[in-house]
Amino acid sequence: MHRLIHLLPLPPAGRRMVKITMDLRMVIQMPHHIYKRLIDPSPTEFAKEANEWLLDPVLGQHMKRIKVQIQGTRHENYLNGDYEGKTGRVLGAAKVGDGFEHTVLVEFEDGTARSVLMRYIVPVSPDKLGQQVLVIGGPEKGTAATVRETPDSEQVVLSKASDPLIIIEAARQHLVVLYN
Repeated sequence: MHRLIHLLPLPPAGRRMVKITMDLRMVIQMPHHIYKRLIDPSPTEFAKEANEWLLDPVLGQHMKRIKVQIQGTRHENYLNGDYEGKTGRVLGAAKVGDGFEHTVLVEFEDGTARSVLMRYIVPVSPDKLGQQVLVIGGPEKGTAATVRETPDSEQVVLSKASDPLIIIEAARQHLVVLYN
């Protein structure tokens, strides 16, 4: 039996290296984007996906319609965890200099607004037919679309908002719900 042993680069904030040992057959059965990250992890791609996806200029015109959720604040006691699980729309996000953390101004569904560290902001994925979404990764990045099939699998069938007759497919992880 063949085994794959691969050490990933040191993640940000000085966390420990991770050793991954798997049966080679498991690697072949993984989705390609996970396999690619295991074999050739790109620190800049990882940082952009995890922490800086909102700063991508391609998404700028839809910024105030993007639906996000706050996650991870309770565990780290950020803002006393008071905003954990709350959803809202992005009012603004700006890139800051080295040594500072990016923040996002979020207007929550209860009408309050608060600046939150970008690392606690996650995109809200579509969960039903007919939702308006924005593609935030992959070849269709920046495309506004409508969900045309129930988004219960990894790939979601969409129609472009600019031309509903054009059908595209995008990974569910590359979609964020848009407010009307």
